[in-house]
Amino acid sequence: MIEIVWAGEQVTIDARSDQLEKACKALYGGAVKSAPDTTEPTIILEEVTASCGSTLKISGGGRETAAATQTFASMGALLIELRDRVQYQLIKDNREGFVIHGGLAHFRGCNYLFPALSGSGKTSLAAWFLDQGGLLLSDEISLVELGGDVSGFPQALNVKAGGIAVVEQLERFKNFRETALPSIHGGLFLPWQQSALPNIADCPLQIIQPAFNREASALRAKPMSGAEKMQLLMENCLNIRNFPDHPLGKLKQICEQFQGIKLEYGSFEQLGGFFQENSHLSVNHPESSGSLQRQ
Repeated sequence: MIEIVWAGEQVTIDARSDQLEKACKALYGGAVKSAPDTTEPTIILEEVTASCGSTLKISGGGRETAAATQTFASMGALLIELRDRVQYQLIKDNREGFVIHGGLAHFRGCNYLFPALSGSGKTSLAAWFLDQGGLLLSDEISLVELGGDVSGFPQALNVKAGGIAVVEQLERFKNFRETALPSIHGGLFLPWQQSALPNIADCPLQIIQPAFNREASALRAKPMSGAEKMQLLMENCLNIRNFPDHPLGKLKQICEQFQGIKLEYGSFEQLGGFFQENSHLSVNHPESSGSLQRQ
């Protein structure tokens, strides 16, 4: 029995085979711990063998409109559904703060929150931070608490088919296919591990809106206005409905406290100089990056 706890929410997974348990632990890495066998599971995973072949089954933990039980022929399809159900359980009642569809990394003394829609380059940027010795908290969902602190939910990077060759350019991940888990449509889940995180609460925080464009001959960094930051967080906030009074004033206040940058790049080589200079300015002049203040 596996237990996942994040941002005050808890999900228990009963993986009823060694293969499924191993896949769960690889998918969620340091986020999992053992739960007593007497615990009522949120989600059940099973391998079902029949005369026509074997299938993988998932039950429990889904959205109300989704089928309670689904079966899949591939491990990749099952893991995508598992990821979606776990995220749903962690988000649906969460009132700890704003759950953002975006990554979160700590690099050279600064925290970077990078909200973005799928396909914008979040995962590639997350892999680059890891390759450069940064600390990754999440590439998928992050929490901006109402008091200003941030945290991320660690899980394997979901590298889409078109991004595999890009990630393989990084020294740390040039052979990552050997340890990857299957995803869907030719993609791969990339497990990652790192040491315990330092205290990042008092570090400057910046929003990065990434845009990976292979045709970009040079990196472009453009400051975001308050309205642009607000729109970006609103578009990627996954639990705004959990706040019946819609605390847009609080979200606006948070936006005003840190800098936002639109970042378009065409290669990883273009990123090093930008983050080196940006980190230097942020650490030595924290007011320029708007470090979050606790309330």
